[in-house]
Formats: sequence, C-alpha cells, structure tokens
Amino acid sequence: MIGALVYLQLTSLRNALSQRLRRLRQPRYLVGAIVGLAYFYFFFFRHFFAGHRRWPWTGRPCSSRSAHWRCSWW
Repeated sequence: MIGALVYLQLTSLRNALSQRLRRLRQPRYLVGAIVGLAYFYFFFFRHFFAGHRRWPWTGRPCSSRSAHWRCSWW
C-alpha cells in the first residue's frame, strides 16, 4: 500500500512540475517566473553569495579596510 501511495505522489509531482514548465512558454508566466526568481535572489540569496560582507544597518565595518569597497551597497 505504501508503495502505491509513493508512486501516486511522485507521479502527481512530476506531472505538476511538467505542467508548470510548459506554462513558461506563455509570456505572462515567463515574466512572472523571472520576477519571482529576481525577488528571491535580491531579498534572500544575494547575501549568501556576497562573501564576507556585513549588513549595512549594523553599523560595523568590513573585516579589512582594503575590502571596504566590497561592503558598500552601491
């Protein structure tokens, strides 16, 4: 019984994923996906790829003076 449930769940997941990928051929879904990915990048993942930067609102400087230009947001 568990095997049948797992099979149905995986099949449903695969079909839902393929349907969403097929929708990306339509411009409104493609633009929405790009905007959504950009949102997640700029608000969540950007700081993971930033190296040793500090958050600007903490008021603390970077680890070294020579790397200060990498710490600025602009």
